[in-house]
Amino acid sequence: MSNGSVDDSAHGGKLGPQGGEKAVMSDMYVHGNDVEGKPLQEDVITREAASKSVHVLGQDSPWEVGFNLIAGLDNAFILGYSFLIMSFLGWAAGSVLFIVGMCICFYCNCVTGTLHTLGGQRNIHFRDLARVGFGPRWYWAVWIDQWLSLFCSDVGLFILAGESIKGTHDLYRTDAMTLPYWIITFGATYFVFAMCVPHLHGLRWWSSISSILVIVFMAIIFGVSIHDGRTTPARDFGIHDTTATGTFNAMGAIGSIAFAFNTVILPELQATVRPPVVRNFNYIVLPFTYIVGCFPWIILSFVGYWAYGNDVGANLTDSLSGPPWAKALAYMAAFFQILVSLHFYACCIFESLESIWSRKNEGPNSLFNFMVRFLVRGSYVVLSTFVACLLPFFGDFISLTGSLCMMPLDLVLVLALFVKFKGHTMSAPFKIFNIALASLMAVTSIASSIAAVRYIVVDAINYHVFANV
Repeated sequence: MSNGSVDDSAHGGKLGPQGGEKAVMSDMYVHGNDVEGKPLQEDVITREAASKSVHVLGQDSPWEVGFNLIAGLDNAFILGYSFLIMSFLGWAAGSVLFIVGMCICFYCNCVTGTLHTLGGQRNIHFRDLARVGFGPRWYWAVWIDQWLSLFCSDVGLFILAGESIKGTHDLYRTDAMTLPYWIITFGATYFVFAMCVPHLHGLRWWSSISSILVIVFMAIIFGVSIHDGRTTPARDFGIHDTTATGTFNAMGAIGSIAFAFNTVILPELQATVRPPVVRNFNYIVLPFTYIVGCFPWIILSFVGYWAYGNDVGANLTDSLSGPPWAKALAYMAAFFQILVSLHFYACCIFESLESIWSRKNEGPNSLFNFMVRFLVRGSYVVLSTFVACLLPFFGDFISLTGSLCMMPLDLVLVLALFVKFKGHTMSAPFKIFNIALASLMAVTSIASSIAAVRYIVVDAINYHVFANV
């Protein structure tokens, strides 16, 4: 920040010298300049941001960050997209919306990357961006929405991990071990892992292991699905729902697409990358993630739907007809991969809470900080495990998270900030495009959120709480 900055209470922070918001309106963000258009001293603002957090910032290479992001996107949730997206939309609409959704999300993710140094500081959380752009009230609103998104994602992963280990067990045993018991087993396993990996920076090596595990279960499922598709009689690919049900399913599928390509923690992840932050993130991390990380599971989603049609299971692994050992290997690879993906999301909640109570002048493994970590993470695991056992419908949580949380943050908020602070430099058509896209995403978010809530209500009625689904 330059000398002479004044605090603009309407925007929750220092926005520039004497001109407040107007000083922000320059063409600086893509190039990494401060509110006056001068080059940012990124090493200085990185240290300033790091002083407020117990986690490690600005030390990872863009390739390490790329693998971390792939670990967040390429998780066992991809096994549900054949059912949650393709079977609800059919070949034509499903294929088109999958690709269009990917392009929209990539564009919005790049916009998020350019906003990282908004206000002459490293905005290491979505809520920091909201405060700089719209004031302190939005800071808290975004914080709540982001935490809700992360919590719902984690609950969905708890459920899916429980289903994976239960699926392995049921291949060889027939005793009455129900799904809640397996979710509790995973919760205990994850707690140990969470205590051993204190922050996102510590995930950089685990992300490589996660990628290997994804390759393992994707290769098995791809191969068996191709075999099943060639030997299975004609499949049903039609949309047979009533108009009302079909509309709800389509809206829910769009929420699942938003979930598939977003994380709601891009600023937190970008905070770990080395300077030059914007260039490394937008020109290396995001293209690497979408090309290497996303296209394989898009193809897998198409293959799963092709192989089984509308009979495809909510977890694609359940539909496989291959030998038990192959299914067991796919289940267990997904189980262990979920440990990494879950921690990718949960670390952001841990960082927020532990930054409040931890002693920043002590190491992460000091007795006091270890106890803070134990209590924070233990409480979170207990709560997540309980909710996962209570409502074990992981597909519903995918749609709900994508619709209610990820669309508003990853798409609508960043576009609104982009137009507000860069609109004066845009051509009229480009500005209209961004406003129209933000408006469309906002309306879609509301409609798909209603559909997602309906899913949970219907499933809770048709089954029961603590169901063994």
